[in-house]
Amino acid sequence: MAHQLARLVYRMPRYGAEYVEKGIEHYEIKFRLQRIKWLRKEAKSYNLQLIPT
Repeated sequence: MAHQLARLVYRMPRYGAEYVEKGIEHYEIKFRLQRIKWLRKEAKSYNLQLIPT
């Protein structure tokens, strides 16, 4: 997280960009998609298959 913030702070003055708040919903969706991707990979390593409900 610190590295991501450092890159953000560096880019703002470097390229003249302003910070745009994406909102908590954006990060929750991103987290859920990342979690699903991880679960699929983990299931595949155990020769299992995820079934959507």
